[in-house]
Amino acid sequence: MKPYFHYFLQIFVWLWQLPQVVVGCLWCIVARPRYLYSHHHVHLFTCRFGGVSFGPMAFYDERHRTVLLSRDPRVMPYLCHEYGHSMDSRLWGPLYLLVIGAPSGVHLWVRRWFKTRWPRLENYYDFYTERRANKKAGLEVVKTPAGRYILRMTCPSKL
Repeated sequence: MKPYFHYFLQIFVWLWQLPQVVVGCLWCIVARPRYLYSHHHVHLFTCRFGGVSFGPMAFYDERHRTVLLSRDPRVMPYLCHEYGHSMDSRLWGPLYLLVIGAPSGVHLWVRRWFKTRWPRLENYYDFYTERRANKKAGLEVVKTPAGRYILRMTCPSKL
């Protein structure tokens, strides 16, 4: 009986996140990702348009594939960040794209075009969607002496 309950639960989670699953499948058609591995039912891929999460699918930049496969400690915070977005997707379900996904994408676009004019946009991780993902993944944002903002793990990796 236990395996059947596990399968039922996974089907329910995918149906709960159906809008993200559909967008993730469309993303797969456009970006042509390569599979990395799965962890806690989140499927990790690399593709040419990386750094995005759609429900149970997280996509990373293809240029970092070997480092991601080796689970280098320098990139683990960025893996965990997208995993945090996947956890938000499980929580918000069908509302995720409206509450987290779309605002995060708009924030990325606005920041890319206007960060030189608005100093407040300097820290990408200061936006509420990114703070939530970092909190869920156990990450903190640190400013380097060079003025860059990087992620650092506050607890052992969930991946």
